[in-house]
Amino acid sequence: SMTILVDTREKSWENLQNYFYKAGIPYKIKALPYGDYSFYIPTNEKLDIPRDLVFSGEIIIERKGSLEELSENLTKE
Repeated sequence: SMTILVDTREKSWENLQNYFYKAGIPYKIKALPYGDYSFYIPTNEKLDIPRDLVFSGEIIIERKGSLEELSENLTKE
């Protein structure tokens, strides 16, 4: 029942979006405080989950286009 959260600022993710759609993976586009992707587990009474469990503050994925982009982000100020 996990749902992927995709940050609203994520631009080039059409291939991943197509994969989610074809594989039946639920996703939601939402402004995240940081990172490009995270997830939440929606309320599910059958699994005894009384409310949405949101992990966007604890577990994030930051996608980079290249090692150069990653190194630039780690060396700025």
